[in-house]
Amino acid sequence: MNEAPRIVPKSVDPTNNTYSLIIRNNIYTLVQAMPYFANFKRFGTSRQFPIKLENIPYCGVYLVNDAGGPDGNINHGMPRFSVSARIGFSVWIANNDPIATENQLDGAFRAIMRGILENKTIYGDPVAQVEGFSGFTRAHYYGNTTLDNESPIAEMRAELVCFYREDYRYVATDDFKSMKFTTAWPSPDEASNVQQIEAIWDLPQ
Repeated sequence: MNEAPRIVPKSVDPTNNTYSLIIRNNIYTLVQAMPYFANFKRFGTSRQFPIKLENIPYCGVYLVNDAGGPDGNINHGMPRFSVSARIGFSVWIANNDPIATENQLDGAFRAIMRGILENKTIYGDPVAQVEGFSGFTRAHYYGNTTLDNESPIAEMRAELVCFYREDYRYVATDDFKSMKFTTAWPSPDEASNVQQIEAIWDLPQ
């Protein structure tokens, strides 16, 4: 059997693309290189086009969604987020044997999980570093491409949640230009009875 085409996603620029998309591409590259998928006909990163029978077995790796929450205090320093990116997997096969079909789908899920979670490159990417994985889901779906059941197909759908952090290095608009210092000795209540010292510093910009 001819080797499946190795489709490389278009390169992403971390200044214009999100870390979630970079992580998706890193995982996609890993999945294509896994021995389990060596004989797959097609790989994809989008559900934009329908899956055709001639493209099965097929494996897709998608960015489903991502969501961010505060990383630390929300009003201290630059905006920082802890992000959960949900990466989806879709594996399609055609097989007349229901037991073999289930085993193949389960094997695909196992290969994906081990190939990602046990690979240090996902944790060590210099741009989009995954700190951990907070959960996953998996389900199998069965059907056929025609109404006569002559082409039984099955799909394994899985989602893996990847956790990472990011910050936005904004430019502060409230520049620190001057500082005023006033003493209150010996106490705030008694300060009016004692001459105090007041100083103003203008800071160079």
